[in-house]
Amino acid sequence: MDYLCISGCESRDHVPLSFPPLLRVCSLTRLEMMGLHILHIPAEIGCLTSLIFLNLSRNDFKILPDSIKHLSKLQFLGLSYCRKLESLFEDISCLISLRILDLRGNDFKVLPASIKHLPKLEEFHISYCRRLESLSGLPSSLWHFVAHDCSSLGTISSDMKFVHQIVGGKYIFSNCLKQKEDMSVKVQTAAKSLFQTASPYFLNGVVMCLPGRNIPDWFTGRGTGASVTLQLPTGLRDNNSIGLALCISVAFTDYSPKLGLTIHGDFRLESREDYFHEKEAWDFDLKPFERESMQAPADVQTRFLRSDHIFLCSRNLYVEECNNHKTVTVTFHLLDGADMPLECCRVEKCAYYVLPS
Repeated sequence: MDYLCISGCESRDHVPLSFPPLLRVCSLTRLEMMGLHILHIPAEIGCLTSLIFLNLSRNDFKILPDSIKHLSKLQFLGLSYCRKLESLFEDISCLISLRILDLRGNDFKVLPASIKHLPKLEEFHISYCRRLESLSGLPSSLWHFVAHDCSSLGTISSDMKFVHQIVGGKYIFSNCLKQKEDMSVKVQTAAKSLFQTASPYFLNGVVMCLPGRNIPDWFTGRGTGASVTLQLPTGLRDNNSIGLALCISVAFTDYSPKLGLTIHGDFRLESREDYFHEKEAWDFDLKPFERESMQAPADVQTRFLRSDHIFLCSRNLYVEECNNHKTVTVTFHLLDGADMPLECCRVEKCAYYVLPS
């Protein structure tokens, strides 16, 4: 046996289930035991040294055995909505193969400093950790970080560095309304560094969301309302492209993240003779649950967004789009997960920054 999945259903009885004898299934590569109100994780879990995927979400244990650090092949660790879990083990950086860490909906106030030393961590989910007050730092390998509604998060104790992959990157801080000025500066500095130093080719698909209404000063081209226009350079060669970083300031009124949020950009390239339309969509992943198998408990309430937020994204314009056109006007539209217009939010202002070639 290399795969074991046991998933419970939410009930009022809350009858806890015990772990099966693990020494009999040492060859497991995937173990999922979710929503079973498990009270105790046996130390023998450290014997599952072939384990690649471990999901223990929505259970009632208070501690994790230190033996988990022996799971050197583990690539996914799911501990979302384990709300009685008091802390993670300090030397979590021993999980040298870990790529995805899901801690959503827990009651931690702090996380182990060693998280920033996880050498291969690419995705880190801490949304709805509403008591989390600080982060000691983030791994330099991280390119997907979602911290929606971490409403007590105020500080990050070390400098941040955002990275990207060919598939883009995602950094979401929506509803992190207690962030202190120092944290806000670190996040915006990391964003500026990423957009100004990385190749525009790799930035295609990068998205960010931060609380606030003010567009950063380095976005030099300013628009009016939901539209912004820029002049296109002439004499582009066949291998040239223009990389654009775009910033949109959005005002929300009782917006629920359950609706989802996609920002559509309508690119209209114009000349004296004709025009050319191109569309782009950026999904900001504000929905609270990405995977069906990780649904939150029924009693978890998602909070509304009532404050302004800024959204950063990027787009490449290629030479075949730009030649023979003099300007490009980008108009932004806010849509829900079903691609319907959102009435509870509006674009207040927008801006662009031409990325270094």
